[in-house]
Amino acid sequence: MGTRSSTAEITVGSKNADIKGNDGKAIQAAIDLAAIRHIPGVRVKKGIYGCKNTIMLRSGVKLSGEGARTVIRREPVRKSFLIRNVNHYERAISVQHPGLFEPGDGVTIRGVWSKTRESAAVHATVIGKDGHVLFLDKPYIGENFWLEVGPAKVSTLVPLVRGEDVEDILVQDLQVDGNIPVTGMEAGCGGGIYLKNCRRATIRNVYSHNNNGDGIGFEISDDVIVEDCLVENNMMSVHAGSGSLRMCVRHNILRKNRYGFFFCWGIQQGLLENNEIRDNATYGVSVGFEDSHNVIRNNRITGNGEVGIYFRGGHHPGQSPCDDTAEGNVIENNGPRNNAVAVKISSTSDDIRITGNRILENRKGRKSTAILIEESVRKVFMEENEIKGFRKDVVDCRTLLSKSVSRGKQK
Repeated sequence: MGTRSSTAEITVGSKNADIKGNDGKAIQAAIDLAAIRHIPGVRVKKGIYGCKNTIMLRSGVKLSGEGARTVIRREPVRKSFLIRNVNHYERAISVQHPGLFEPGDGVTIRGVWSKTRESAAVHATVIGKDGHVLFLDKPYIGENFWLEVGPAKVSTLVPLVRGEDVEDILVQDLQVDGNIPVTGMEAGCGGGIYLKNCRRATIRNVYSHNNNGDGIGFEISDDVIVEDCLVENNMMSVHAGSGSLRMCVRHNILRKNRYGFFFCWGIQQGLLENNEIRDNATYGVSVGFEDSHNVIRNNRITGNGEVGIYFRGGHHPGQSPCDDTAEGNVIENNGPRNNAVAVKISSTSDDIRITGNRILENRKGRKSTAILIEESVRKVFMEENEIKGFRKDVVDCRTLLSKSVSRGKQK
């Protein structure tokens, strides 16, 4: 291992910078160089940096900008159908319109997995082409895309910034512009920042918007901090993905996305605190699939289209959320005109605590419920909630109410 450089950072910019350039390749070169020379930081100067591939983060390297003046922007997305089957051991694909792609492009192959007929996706980089054939950087593709099972296509829709199998990273003080209409979920593909199998990662003061996927997403990643970010006009705002432990998401504004904050699958010991979560098309906060020991505290959750906080089920009843707490939040004016619900607890959710919240409905002429508990829900504890303006404060559909709920004192 080489010795650590005395240089604190490498700069990137169109002029007066260590690495001169105005695209993702220049930023990637700086990150790779910093990792090799053990330089702790890369600073991207103000400007717009067009990206045709994912910027890959490296362990121990801090990526910083100069605030909203530093813009990492996705180049226009190009798409083409595959014209022959792909087997999992191959490293090349044949496409209908090869002229849309060039070496260096990041691509996603998306189709139907041959065994289960479920959606499958693979990321790669184009390293060469010959006629209709694109050669990829992967030693093997790893999935079967058989056209008789279902159509498959390749696109340049890849995450803008990605960390995989890295640790001790920081992304801060920059803008991530997905530059595409929000039309449908492209999980892990069309996102702004995406982390997988990372440890000790911080995302701070980032403006992530216009992503047809997650504004900020992570999975199987521990001790992730997301703070002081503005996340808007994405398919999903912040996505705490499968198996992540001890995440902390605080002091952010999550607004005008299709989906608000999403606890995905097996999120444990997470903290969602002091965020403004408003005007998202569906829910403000969703908690579900084996999510446990999480705290949702002191957030302002307002104006979301379907429900403020939703404790949902998993694929099977036994996979519902357990031992989760919502406390000290302001939950105001959420839900549709004819059936507004502030907090919905469903499936077999168990040991759910709703305490010390202000649950408010200020709109006129609404058929509204503050807290809705479905009949299959198990234990719920409610205490010291201030509930105002609702037609019904609590609708509990369970038959054994006295055995399954502790109400405490409500205001």
